Amino acid sequence: MHGPEALGRRFVQLQQETSEEFMALDRPPYVLATENPVEERAIDRGVRYRVVYSPEALAHPIVGKDIQRLVRAGEDARMLTGVRIKLAIADRSTALLPLSLDVGDGLRAAVVHQSTLLDALVDYWELCWQQAIPFGAEAAGELTEDDRALLTLLVAGLKDDAIARQLGWSLRTMRRRVRRLHELTGTSNRFQAGAVAMRRGWL
Repeated sequence: MHGPEALGRRFVQLQQETSEEFMALDRPPYVLATENPVEERAIDRGVRYRVVYSPEALAHPIVGKDIQRLVRAGEDARMLTGVRIKLAIADRSTALLPLSLDVGDGLRAAVVHQSTLLDALVDYWELCWQQAIPFGAEAAGELTEDDRALLTLLVAGLKDDAIARQLGWSLRTMRRRVRRLHELTGTSNRFQAGAVAMRRGWL
C-alpha cells in the first residue's frame, strides 16, 4: 500500500481486528494525527497494548500527553533510545511496517502475514521491549536533589561550565552525572532528557 491515508486506514483496521494483543514501535513523524482514539476502545474490550516509544515521541508536545493518557487507560508503555522504525503487530499474526519515515504521498508500507519475516519482526520487537525502560519507571525514586537541580539547569539551557559552577562540581563530575541522567531517562541528548523528565513529573 502507499500514501498516508491508506496507511492510516490500515493502522486503524489492524487495531480493530486485534483480539488479544497489539504491539508497536512508535516514533515520529506521524502520518495523519498524533492521537489514537481507537486504542482506548480496544483496551476497553480487553486488548493488551504494549508499545515501545522513542524519546522523540515522548518529547513531542502533543504525543507526550497522549502517552500519559493511554498509560492511564491501561497501555503498557516503555521507552528506548535508537528506535529507527515504526511497527505495529496484531495478535502476532499480522504486522504493518512502513518502509520509510517519509510521510508524503510516496509513503509505502508492507502488510506482513504469517511467515519467517513476521517471526523476525516479532523477535525484533521483543528485543526492543526487553531493552526498553518502563514509562514512568521507578527511576524517579532514584533521583537525588542534585539530579533535580542538574535537570533544571539542563532544561534552562545552561552550558557545561555554567552548570558545573552553579552546582560546585568539576566538569568531569557534571558530565558523569549527565550520562547517568541519560541512562535513567533512556535518552541520548539533553533536550530529550529534560523533556522526558518534565513529562514524568520529575521537575
